[in-house]
Amino acid sequence: MTFSISERPARAAWQQFVTDHPDGNIFQTPAFAEVAAGTEGWTARPLALLDASNGEIAALWPAVLTTVLGGLLRPLATRAVLFGGMLVAPGRRGEEALAALLPAVNRRAWGRFLFTELRHQAAVTAWQAPLVAAGFHWEPHLNFLIDLRQSEEALWQGLSSSARRNVRAAQKKGVSAVTVSDQAGVETFYGLLCKVYDHAAVHLTDISLFRRAFEVLGPQGQFQIVLALADGVAIGGRASLLYKGRLLDWYAGADREAARFYPNDFLVWYLLQWGHAQGYQVFDFGGAGHPDKPYGVRDFKERFGGQSVNYGRSIKIHAPWYRLAVRAYDIYRRRSKRP
Repeated sequence: MTFSISERPARAAWQQFVTDHPDGNIFQTPAFAEVAAGTEGWTARPLALLDASNGEIAALWPAVLTTVLGGLLRPLATRAVLFGGMLVAPGRRGEEALAALLPAVNRRAWGRFLFTELRHQAAVTAWQAPLVAAGFHWEPHLNFLIDLRQSEEALWQGLSSSARRNVRAAQKKGVSAVTVSDQAGVETFYGLLCKVYDHAAVHLTDISLFRRAFEVLGPQGQFQIVLALADGVAIGGRASLLYKGRLLDWYAGADREAARFYPNDFLVWYLLQWGHAQGYQVFDFGGAGHPDKPYGVRDFKERFGGQSVNYGRSIKIHAPWYRLAVRAYDIYRRRSKRP
């Protein structure tokens, strides 16, 4: 087969490829690339491999460059992330397309960023060999999935006793949920995120990510923010991505001083109920870290039932100065503060 590479695939064909593919996810859509393009410190860099015989997409590489530095130091603090992994046509056609795509990816990477990371949202067993041959290595990384097709009672019983107790306590204290309907609500949510990330001394993406998601994905019913309120004050919030029957728990934050109201437990249960009622099939609880390393976030997520899956991540280092640059980048992001 003969292929050509496009850095600007036609939006309609791009969307159709993701929609029709059984493993297509929201991070691979042109709408999410539009969100990325409007986010400070992010740059959308998609590649599509087109079948020369009919012009159809045979493989999609929806990369986003993320950085926290500019100027001459930009290559030292930039990485390429495929938040939903790559998307490849099934069978022999996909194999040949991927074999043609990966060398092009490597050529475009050299000197521009440190490494590429594919955060797989589905099993990639069939594509491991070509990825390894292109210099990528696979690392285990867990996600938690909760089946929303079961009854609400079964969902409730899937919670640990401590999670159920915390949800009841929040309800007794009058905690309520409200869906954000304007940019002021987005700013309120981002303020909660800032408290969490500042406490953890971890860099947080600029607020423009959430503003653009609200503007671009919100009207399509693919993005929402739900806030937990106590006495009319926002004490917690969770941002979700909604696509193809999947409710993905994307970002979350809560006020540590309001811990006695259990906003995190309350909101997770609220979203499970809401997703079930709306007919979603899966609640994707997002990343849960390396299976062999302690991770407090995983401990929290395990309390809500569900099943862990290990789709993992594939990573390739492009820069010979990687170790030094990663160390410098880590120091910078931990010391950086938002205005």
